[in-house]
Amino acid sequence: MPTVALPMPSSLPVARNPILREKTTSVSTYCRICEACCGLIAELDGDRLVRVRPNTAHAHSRGFSCNKPQGLVELTYDPDRITTPMVRSGGPGEFSPTTWDKALDICAAKLSAVRDEFGPQAIANLRGNPPFFESAGFLWGLGFSAALGISRNYTINAEDGASRLTANEALYGDVNRFPRPDLWHTDLALVIGANPLIARSTRVSEPQSREALDSVVARGGRVLVVDPRRTATAERYEHISIRPGTDPWFLMGVCKVICENHQMPKLAQRGAAISGIDEFVLLAKSFDLDECAAKCGVEREAIVDVGGAFTKAASAVVYGGTGTCAQRFGTLTNILQDTLLALTGNIDRPGGLLAGWAAIDLTPQTPGVKSGTRRSRAEGRPEVGGGLPSAGLAADIAHPGIDRVRALVIRGNNSVLTSGGGGKRLEAALEKLDFSVAMDLYMNETNRYADVLLPVTTMYERDDYPVTTGNMQLRPTAYATRAVISPVGDARDAWWVFDEVSRRMGLGGSCPDKELQALAEARGERPTPAEVIDRLLARGPVKGLTFEELVANHPNGIRLRDTLPVGKLTENLPTEDGGVQLYSLQLRSEVARLRAYAEPDATWPLRLIGRREKGSQNTWMHNSRLVYPDGYTFAAHIHAADADACGVEDGGEVRLVSAAGSIVVTVSIQDSMRQGVVSVPNGWGHRGGSWQRANAFRGSNSNELVSHEDVEAVAGMSILNGIPIRMERVTS
Repeated sequence: MPTVALPMPSSLPVARNPILREKTTSVSTYCRICEACCGLIAELDGDRLVRVRPNTAHAHSRGFSCNKPQGLVELTYDPDRITTPMVRSGGPGEFSPTTWDKALDICAAKLSAVRDEFGPQAIANLRGNPPFFESAGFLWGLGFSAALGISRNYTINAEDGASRLTANEALYGDVNRFPRPDLWHTDLALVIGANPLIARSTRVSEPQSREALDSVVARGGRVLVVDPRRTATAERYEHISIRPGTDPWFLMGVCKVICENHQMPKLAQRGAAISGIDEFVLLAKSFDLDECAAKCGVEREAIVDVGGAFTKAASAVVYGGTGTCAQRFGTLTNILQDTLLALTGNIDRPGGLLAGWAAIDLTPQTPGVKSGTRRSRAEGRPEVGGGLPSAGLAADIAHPGIDRVRALVIRGNNSVLTSGGGGKRLEAALEKLDFSVAMDLYMNETNRYADVLLPVTTMYERDDYPVTTGNMQLRPTAYATRAVISPVGDARDAWWVFDEVSRRMGLGGSCPDKELQALAEARGERPTPAEVIDRLLARGPVKGLTFEELVANHPNGIRLRDTLPVGKLTENLPTEDGGVQLYSLQLRSEVARLRAYAEPDATWPLRLIGRREKGSQNTWMHNSRLVYPDGYTFAAHIHAADADACGVEDGGEVRLVSAAGSIVVTVSIQDSMRQGVVSVPNGWGHRGGSWQRANAFRGSNSNELVSHEDVEAVAGMSILNGIPIRMERVTS
């Protein structure tokens, strides 16, 4: 396959921060590990990055940062990191180093062979969480899929937020019509299934979440935290302990209290146009409040108190995290969160739910494809927001048929550990592929099955702009960064990899802006990420901003607005009558399913929930000594009464058993736990790949307790919270 030779742009892969060339010791940059995207000051000793610290002058984060970016400094120079292109030389995990030219030629030839014989539908993407925060990799990934004709994109949506997207569709007619909670201006905040003081941002970009919630209390308002565990957030504010997986019973109880309040019609009129309100009021009133309280394990008086608080508050928000999504009734739970606000007139008004706003907003202007219009080929799992569930990939590879997946492009993903109930099935399926290529920092439990493993850059080694998170900000800002160090070893930016492979396939480059690509190639050059960012900025609402302007003249970012816009969330809603739909088909079907659902018998007396550990990010921070020191012990948190019932002491081993499987874990008795609830951190169970510390800690993969067949009905979510289990003492 001939190589299309174009000059390497000056931005790849050498250090390209002008400040660096002056050999100063500090450089402004920002973190790209989670949605918060905090501003950082990078400190260098010559060309080596030695540490990062919070940037107190940053317009967005204002001096906050957690320990994850410092942990990533360690991982950047980790000897376990893959920094050379590798080709499979034997069984899974057996690789030999090669050159970039040879690796890219193999990728181009193998992908072309599959595409020529079976068509582009035989090639699929498997994307994890980290690539979402890499601007150029994200954009060129879209261009790569377009160039090859790839339409199957498997993502972690079904373990993360697909049910929130289906709730958007039910309420607002579009999965992409995403509400943001106006935390800085509200008088009442209900936080449910989220722990924003530890996991700073889930579907919002707000580093100052503690300060925002504290400001509610300072104004005389209330912050109510609904969670089975007394998290750091629950500890700081008012905690309402709930039985895992029963959130819709709690929320429906609160709705009932609101609907029976004589002020409710007046309150509902102050917000956006609402449809189906009379029908929903009748539905809510048909619920028995005592039954709601019994189902969710919350005192009746507490539900009445919350309902009264929403009725009285001048403004209110509900902020739900991943815990509200990855459960049996995730779509219903997310619908009801916004319904509380619709009933009290808090949609599209200050202090309530508002639309995002950004200098670059990639949200499609037309409604997205309806959820479930496309489904996974073998098991019929719904595609939501353009993403097929990674849990359905194994069957789509292994199930016979001309349309099965035969080639896979893996990007920053470890679905063998994170896919709900599908890890072992996926391992077996990956070996059936004709070809797979992976781009990552480490060899992990998933990409060890790849044919080619390509080393990509960390966030410190690449240019970036918050393309995908800008419209999540509650205080809109703009900022950008050049790379602060040269890539370690032979690592390259993912955008360049995408561009090279598609060129070597004879399909042209992967730049998402084809007009820009044509202009650059007419000059004999390759378009750069900064040029794409500049064109996106020029099309946005803020004029005069460029990538270089931000880097050179606004290293601490620039504040664009004090608040989010009012009226944008419900403007031209693509619903039948243009109003927010309170009595949607999804609501009615899920309420019927809720009422018909029978809890498992006493064989399964406990309920399993996940836990985000401080500094952890799914599976990929576990090799950091800073985040996980030598004394770290993987443990399930349990209540003392449950330990006594099992006959196990603190530090003892138990077997957690579900209908789907079992794992052995060490237990830690914690007074923060609700009785009857077991909490296990997610993303563990390392047993392969290049990360030696992660392998040594091992831990257990809680997803082995997850059923592959039993999924949330509407969004196809894996049920990761509220899993019925029992606990057995392990004797030596």
